[in-house]
Amino acid sequence: MKQTVFAAIVLLLVLAGAVLHPRLSPAPVALAPSASSVVLIAVEGLPVFDRAGGYAAYPHLRERSDTGATGLIPTRNGSVDELDFDAGMRVLIAGSRSPDADAPTLLTVAAGKTKFSPTAPRPFSLRRFIGRDAVQNADRFVGSLSPEATVLIVGVTPTADALANRERVAPMILSAPSLRQNAPHYLTSPSTRNRAGLCALTDVAATAAVLVGVPETIGDGRAMRTIPTALSPGELRSRLHRNATVWAQQSREQRALPALPWVLVALVIAAIFAPEGRIKTAARIAVLAAPISLVIAAPFVPAPAPPWCVYALAATATGVFAVAGARIPAWGQRLPRLLAIVTALTVGADTLTGGTLLARTPLSYSVLEAARFYGIGNEISGLFLGAALIAVGTQPLAATLLYGGAVAMTFGAPALGADAGGFVASLVAFSVLAFRGAGRKVSAGKIVAAGVAVVVAGAAFALWDGSRPAQTRTHIGGAVVRAREQGGKSLAPMIRRKVSINAYLLIFSPWSALLAAQSGAILLRARERKKAGLLAYPPPQAGLNTGIIALLLLNDSGVVAGATCALWQGGQAGEKSQT
Repeated sequence: MKQTVFAAIVLLLVLAGAVLHPRLSPAPVALAPSASSVVLIAVEGLPVFDRAGGYAAYPHLRERSDTGATGLIPTRNGSVDELDFDAGMRVLIAGSRSPDADAPTLLTVAAGKTKFSPTAPRPFSLRRFIGRDAVQNADRFVGSLSPEATVLIVGVTPTADALANRERVAPMILSAPSLRQNAPHYLTSPSTRNRAGLCALTDVAATAAVLVGVPETIGDGRAMRTIPTALSPGELRSRLHRNATVWAQQSREQRALPALPWVLVALVIAAIFAPEGRIKTAARIAVLAAPISLVIAAPFVPAPAPPWCVYALAATATGVFAVAGARIPAWGQRLPRLLAIVTALTVGADTLTGGTLLARTPLSYSVLEAARFYGIGNEISGLFLGAALIAVGTQPLAATLLYGGAVAMTFGAPALGADAGGFVASLVAFSVLAFRGAGRKVSAGKIVAAGVAVVVAGAAFALWDGSRPAQTRTHIGGAVVRAREQGGKSLAPMIRRKVSINAYLLIFSPWSALLAAQSGAILLRARERKKAGLLAYPPPQAGLNTGIIALLLLNDSGVVAGATCALWQGGQAGEKSQT
């Protein structure tokens, strides 16, 4: 009974977080159509700060920033060369990195050449500044504009120095008469879940369309919003500069991340083939401790710092756990589940409170990659699901289902994890865990019932997400809307993308080697248990197996998610669990 009550409390906390998180966050303000002309200025090499700080060398840009809204955009443009200004302009105008040939663009919409606007209600012009003096020329041009003009200044590419330092962001400034009453403001966007001061390059077209007064959605982006702040203009720019520095630090650290799967492969092999004793125990515990150590260590590494610092700190923590488990037998038995509990609680609590750890650790999504700006990424998706399954273990049916609901809500809620693949995978995995736990017998009827429940829950989530406003729905909701408007054929590109990415990762990614090593560990462990007269796959392991397969099939980078989920089995290959 106590277990069920505690599980219910956990589920209620997650539900409260999903509901309250967006309500407790600063409320963004939607942009209104401009009362005058709209000028979009695209600048090559616009710096976040110049050497004097705060755009001192560019007084007109500084004035617009002081009295307007400012934010940062990752400069990924779909090209190998991020200094390719033309590639960035194509993304800016189309609002997408891979637009359809007949899709409306900012230029066609602003010119009134679409069904939504026979004539453009506001005058619109686009100016580009490139070359060595691009920023200086843009500053002069801004100074020549009427104070009543609405001006959107976009850094399409970073400076060469910033790119060399992995600071792959550029600023964006929106200046409008309506903003000058309560300046300064952050720019933000639903694309980044309204993170203050962060937008996407694909948002520019949709934003310009709103300013011009055209109600048409362009590309994949969302119209930007503003968030008022009590900071001074200098403090706001300083905070944005600090964000750019931290993101660059994470990006530099991620260059060494491909080595992590190979280290884990070596540890998994040691956990399988080393003779029973301290080495085997230490290897098993190190596999489980390394990922969460890397998550927790990252905020303690200042920016800038050598990229190896975070790995050295995580390795030290991992070594402490491994040595303690190897030298103290009682710890060797308890640490695996304790690490699972710590991992699940850390990821869950961080997701509920804004995702500070997940946004900083190299073992997560990178804002600068411009693929995900919030929530739970692929690496953490598998790590969290696997840890949650081991942490819950074999408990009463009601408690297991309640914990499963809490994990699924953490994954699926748009205000929390926003991870549709993890949401469905957690439903499947916890259904298996619930029906296999505590000696419960599995029948065909139970399997069918569980399958129907998972399908209904997944479909209900997708339909609900698709019914929400465009600025708040996830990419799953967007897929539902496209399927409703265009038919099932609109889902084909998404399916092809998932298949092609996973096929590439299976062939070229070191995570596939880790997944293969752990798959071998799972099979060897099952054979050993059968020989000993034990159940080949105890309930937590059966849930893990199902979760690994579901993550592999459902995520864009399912190979990565499956590999991190399998850590919780492969790392324990030498453990003689009891049924």
